[in-house]
Amino acid sequence: MMIKQIRTNKYKTMENAKKIIFILMLLTISCNSRSNDIKTQKIHLEQVNSEYIQVKDILYKDKQGNYYLQYKYPGYPRGTIAYGYQNRVYDLHFPELKIKLLNDVLNESSFHRIDSTEYFSDNKNIYAIADFATDINISILPLQFSNYKVVGQYIKDNQTVFWNARQLLDVEAKYFNVIPANANHPELGYDEKYLYIRNERLSYSEFNSLDIESTIKIKLKQQYFPEEN
Repeated sequence: MMIKQIRTNKYKTMENAKKIIFILMLLTISCNSRSNDIKTQKIHLEQVNSEYIQVKDILYKDKQGNYYLQYKYPGYPRGTIAYGYQNRVYDLHFPELKIKLLNDVLNESSFHRIDSTEYFSDNKNIYAIADFATDINISILPLQFSNYKVVGQYIKDNQTVFWNARQLLDVEAKYFNVIPANANHPELGYDEKYLYIRNERLSYSEFNSLDIESTIKIKLKQQYFPEEN
């Protein structure tokens, strides 16, 4: 009986050892695969980036002298940053979203970033970079060029307000302002009638879930959601 028990324990020990070795092999393969993924992405990015020459900020040229704007997007593995280059812009002055080439609209000498935002300008146009579900788009915003203002993450003139390249609907642009973000809610826009989160009107349930200082929240509720009082 003792011999049988020893053999059983020895067999279990060997099986456990095999399992441990198998797990270590999987971990090694996974680490090597991740390392190879990182190296592959790095080499790819170096090859892509080498095709473009930086002019200023996010403005680049290829070897043929064509303009591109550089944008960031989440890379793989998670947590890394990759870059893309776009030479097309959507001119939102036109309802049919007319597509133009940067070469045909951009003025290099006057091109600059507006403050520290993702809005840019030259001596003719205001540009915005926005993530639209499946793609990164660069747009020319239909704002009054001599009368625009950045308000938080929004940009506006006296008639129109944009969040990135998305226009806010039924907004009183003249009175539009923002409530700064904190740890519990993103930046909120507001005019005399509505509260906005990004480019959408804020619903009462969304508003009620926000962690805003109580006295301010009461005043906002009275003004924007009086039917809930």
